[in-house]
Amino acid sequence: MPRDLVAGILGAPADSRSGRSSLEFLDVYVFVGKETLLGYHKREKLLRRVRWNGTDLSLPRIQMADHFEAAPIR
Repeated sequence: MPRDLVAGILGAPADSRSGRSSLEFLDVYVFVGKETLLGYHKREKLLRRVRWNGTDLSLPRIQMADHFEAAPIR
């Protein structure tokens, strides 16, 4: 999922940080007092991982919603 789409849904992050590697950055959100980290690829700005309350959450392998939106309905 593209970063601008995530920000459109969740609003602006509370903070941004460097990620685990030089190719990743994190947006920080706080929900109900729990820190949520959204990891993005720096160049593509696509969501790659989510960490909530210290636990990594799995994401579907296909994360680019715009590919589905652009696909014709059959």
